[in-house]
Amino acid sequence: MTTYIRKTNLDAVEMDGNWVILHPSDYTVTKLNGIGGECWSLLKEKQSVSSLREEIQRHYDVPDDVAEKDIEDFLNHMLDAGLVTT
Repeated sequence: MTTYIRKTNLDAVEMDGNWVILHPSDYTVTKLNGIGGECWSLLKEKQSVSSLREEIQRHYDVPDDVAEKDIEDFLNHMLDAGLVTT
């Protein structure tokens, strides 16, 4: 099972329920909505797709298949942006 964790060399701030993440060495900014921010907060510790899905479903009414696909897409985007690692 693949696990993911956020990189530590990033600056992140929560503003009005959204998160803004600055990758200083790449000069990029990534904005996350509430659920993305929740995932980002959880990624301070190693997480799998399943563990993220379970935690998100505790707070949001999302079907299993939709939650899992959205989290996989989110993690792939975060990997591509250099914000998380496996």
